[in-house]
This record gives sequence, C-alpha cells and structure tokens, in this order.
Amino acid sequence: MEKKKIVFESRYPKIYMIYEMIWKLLILNLFFVIFSLLGGIIFGIGPAIAATKRLIFDWSNKEYPPMFKTLLSYFRTSFWMHNLVFYASILLFLGVGFNFYFFYLNLEPSWIRTSGLILNVIVFIYIWTAFHMIFMMRHGFSLTWKESLIFSMRYVWGFPKEVFLVLGMHLVTAVLTYLMPQIMIFFAYGMLMMSISIITKALQKKFDLIDLED
Repeated sequence: MEKKKIVFESRYPKIYMIYEMIWKLLILNLFFVIFSLLGGIIFGIGPAIAATKRLIFDWSNKEYPPMFKTLLSYFRTSFWMHNLVFYASILLFLGVGFNFYFFYLNLEPSWIRTSGLILNVIVFIYIWTAFHMIFMMRHGFSLTWKESLIFSMRYVWGFPKEVFLVLGMHLVTAVLTYLMPQIMIFFAYGMLMMSISIITKALQKKFDLIDLED
C-alpha cells in the first residue's frame, strides 16, 4: 500500500515562517542544555554544539529527521573527537587572551593597547569561525577530521567578510542578551548557532568552487 505524503500549506506563510523560526531557536536552546548536561557539561558542550549544528545542516537541506533520536546519534558520533576539537579551540582562545594580557596590556601609549586588543579579537573570531568550519567541512564534504582541520585553518583567512559577519552576530546576540536577558535566555544559543550556520553554509557554496584535493 502506497503511503500518502501529507503536505501542509499555511494560509499565512510569513506568520508560519516566524513561528517556525521561534520554535527552532527554542528547540536548539533546549537540546543544547539537555545534551550538555548529558555529557556532564565538561564533556557535553563540544558534542552538543556539533550535534545541534548537524541538525541545522539537516534543516538547511530540507531534511527533518526525528529530532531527539537524531541528535542523540549525532551526540554519540565522534564524541571524543568533538571534545578534542572544542577544547583545542578553547586552548587557542586562552592563548590569545594571555597574549593580550601579558604582552599588550602593559604597553604604552594607549593606542598600542587598543590596537593589540583589536588584533586579538580578530584572531579570536578567526579561530571561532575555523572551529565551526571544521564541522562544516567534516559533515558537508565528508572529509576526514585531519583534512577538515587543515582546510579550515588554511582557507578561513581567505574569507574576511564571513568572519566579520560572525563577529557581528556575536555582538548582536550579546547586546540583545544584555537588553533582554529574560527573553534571550531561551533564544541566545539558537540564534547564534543558526546565524553562524547560515554563514558557514554560504561558505560551503564558495568551497564548491575550490579544488579540495589541491
């Protein structure tokens, strides 16, 4: 017996799109918390980020698998590798922070400190963007972890516009969270991950033009 496909068509598509986006942001926030706790927080944050990003990747490809079951599968897949990538990025972030604190903070005049701060923020955002690109390369192009790391660190420097878009979304999210903490506690993570995923998805189209075997 042939299964019938049910197609839902809203009479108010724009309102439905807004509702769907709010629902997705809430879901992403909720599952990020659940899976972070599932990994004991310390070992849960990295895999939780990877799992929610893969779910967003599915959504962008018009795929809507059962969410909890799919996220649990993504969470378990390469669990320790996701932790390794996450904490390697954290160590790089700490290195950038210590570099500014111990080298630039005590320099005179003040414009040198300001320049150092700006430089370190830019490097920080490049590392954060490369962190997300690793997952995009791994799951979008089915590369090995080593290849994903090499290509992400190699090519992220060639896309400054996307890097500054990531910076912009962090600033927007931070400002909104500061102004509306009671509301943004339910949306901040989802909004940030969704926007970064859209940016890295746009990067994927550019990568389609790059010979990854080079």
